[in-house]
Amino acid sequence: MISEIIPKNLKLNRKKRIGTVIIVVEGASFEFELLVQIFYYVLHYKCVTKSRKYNKIHEYSEYASVDTNSSRIIIINTANSNIGSIDNPDYFNELYLMLLQKYNLDIKNCSIYYVWDRDNLSNKSAEVKRLLEQFANAYDNLNYDLHGLLLLSYPAIESFLISGFEKDYIDKKIINFKKYVKDNNYKIKDINKDTLKKSVINMHQLLLDMGISEYDTSNFKNINLDIFDYEEKIFKKRQYYKTLSLLMIILIDLKIVEEK
Repeated sequence: MISEIIPKNLKLNRKKRIGTVIIVVEGASFEFELLVQIFYYVLHYKCVTKSRKYNKIHEYSEYASVDTNSSRIIIINTANSNIGSIDNPDYFNELYLMLLQKYNLDIKNCSIYYVWDRDNLSNKSAEVKRLLEQFANAYDNLNYDLHGLLLLSYPAIESFLISGFEKDYIDKKIINFKKYVKDNNYKIKDINKDTLKKSVINMHQLLLDMGISEYDTSNFKNINLDIFDYEEKIFKKRQYYKTLSLLMIILIDLKIVEEK
């Protein structure tokens, strides 16, 4: 479906039933805290987390909404932080078997998102591009063992925090994103429904600058590749990316973010 987001008419549908959603993240702590804040504390969905740092599964349900009682967000890790690890059927089959046994999940009926940094030092351009072509749909990627939608942050997930708290999206060289976030006192716990809307608006404005006004989230491959090529050209020219996180595409795809 084509999702055309008009910033002035955004609303968060916090009663949207979304079934079981699996979000696979690169980091073992920051991303977990971030996604729990968004989906549990702000949107009031049940959350389940399983980080590679810990054997224990954590469940968040006390403040979940009765309107979305049948929905659940599962946040998990790959075996390591290299982007190539998302293309590892053996690892995921073992992990999904554990989820099947505990929650009786049919993975084929779950939407899956991969949230990753565009780390040009660790991840080679050709490999990232191959994975963007492969992981183009949260529900079904034909002819592949694994399905899911890969969403990048340029250059890092901290771009999302910045997009929610800055008045407008920024386009300047930041040497250390973690330090920038800390120096500006941008905190995960301060994310709320207004900062989520702001993140969508700032993401949309930057995509408009790239010539992208509509998002076909049922097949995001071409959009993902257009963004990737644009950012790589920018980086080659000036040695830093435009600050962009595609994390909010998840809310658009799940129709939690809608036009009024």
